[in-house]
Amino acid sequence: MASLSRRDDGDSPLPAKAPTFFKIVLDKALRDGRLEIPPAFVMKNEDCLADSVFLKDPTGRVWRIELTRRCGKVWLQKGWSEFAKFYSLNHGYLLVFSHEGGFSHFLVRIFQRNTLEIDYPISSSHDGVPMLCGGIQLPKNEEHGDNVSVKILDSPRPKTRSGGGMHTDEEKTTRLSDRAFSRAVSFKSSNPFLVVKMQPSYIASQLRLSGSFVRRHICARGVCDMNLEISSRRSWPVKCRVGVYRRKQYARVYDGWKAFARENRVKVGDACVFELINKGGTRSATFKVGVYRA
Repeated sequence: MASLSRRDDGDSPLPAKAPTFFKIVLDKALRDGRLEIPPAFVMKNEDCLADSVFLKDPTGRVWRIELTRRCGKVWLQKGWSEFAKFYSLNHGYLLVFSHEGGFSHFLVRIFQRNTLEIDYPISSSHDGVPMLCGGIQLPKNEEHGDNVSVKILDSPRPKTRSGGGMHTDEEKTTRLSDRAFSRAVSFKSSNPFLVVKMQPSYIASQLRLSGSFVRRHICARGVCDMNLEISSRRSWPVKCRVGVYRRKQYARVYDGWKAFARENRVKVGDACVFELINKGGTRSATFKVGVYRA
């Protein structure tokens, strides 16, 4: 299903619109517990999608839904069934998703088969802070810096425990990693930026960035120079190779990246914000890097 397109009205161009797509809910999506994101939207807006997305309804209630990727397709999956049940979604309902500017943040509106928008349940809150379903509170302040904190509440999702009744090390690592990523995606800036969750291969070898992001903002193909800054006093030069392989855009940061990760103690599960603060030419750029520890 294609994403919504923009039309020109005569000679007066419409203002730029946020990336938007719609989906009609089918019985299969409710039965299988997942909803596919239109491939055309994924191809054009890959840098809008992280490992999870945050869906906000018009009342301010926010849902974190984890994504599943396979063979170039992307689905809303873990958390989708709870979302669908909460809003009593049925076959034929129409959902409109509009990207809100923050990384992986979307406003979602829900329409019934009679074309009318649903009456949304009143959003609950704690101490005036909007509630993120799944157990995380979003900061009330829109301005987020490096010290942004997210309070973790008791999650309504079932927890798997080891035989002794304690969480395993793997579960603890996953929980901390999710917390770091949730903090990182709340970052906002007027500059273009990416949020990347550190994988074992990123630490051991090369960092992968969104190919569409790098091609759009830095260079379309070949090798470009980047500087990674933690503060204005220190920067690390790295190389980035950009290209297309099997019709998929890629960007891989290599020469200098391992030194940056080692010297700044970047670990698996950490979430890094790469904010583009200076474009030095057609093949060079400077990123300010924020590391959110797992």
